[in-house]
Amino acid sequence: MPSPEFSKAVAGLGGDPFATGRVGMSVAGAWILASVKDYSFKVGVAAVPYSGSDKNRNVLYVDPLLILKDSKHPKEAYEWIKFQLGKEIQEKSIQLSGGTPPANQQAAEKYFNLYAPAIDAKDMKNVVEGGLKYGVESYNHLITHYSEILNIVKNELDLVDNGQKSVAEISPQLEKKVNDLLKEKNAGKAKQ
Repeated sequence: MPSPEFSKAVAGLGGDPFATGRVGMSVAGAWILASVKDYSFKVGVAAVPYSGSDKNRNVLYVDPLLILKDSKHPKEAYEWIKFQLGKEIQEKSIQLSGGTPPANQQAAEKYFNLYAPAIDAKDMKNVVEGGLKYGVESYNHLITHYSEILNIVKNELDLVDNGQKSVAEISPQLEKKVNDLLKEKNAGKAKQ
């Protein structure tokens, strides 16, 4: 896997290191495939390897459509959600988004074939179906204050990535900063 410095340097020379053919593999979400038809080479896709352990799962970045409990128009909101999830609208969304996987599985066939011939439709189907079978919802939907925690973690891990500190050196400070944030947020909730 290329170092952050290498990726930044290659990006400065002309974009995404994978798209330029300077690295052989990239672990990313569906968004990386939006320009795959423009690549000068054929692309294969595969699921992130599954270890067989329920503790190690592929992360799914799902974005739910919600109706607020105090909505003044819950029936209309429900109708809007049903409309958005219809097969025809989902297929149009796939096309307009550049390849966001559909929520409605009736539109999945269009998604599997979206990148052909650059990516084999059977491979896309295997990746999507495997992700649904073995995936788990992204932690950013499950952990309160996730974005703030992630910023703290990224800032501390930058020191490791740049070779300035070891994981053992940053761990105590990282733990303290995250715990301080959670204490601050919980204290704010208690005052409300």
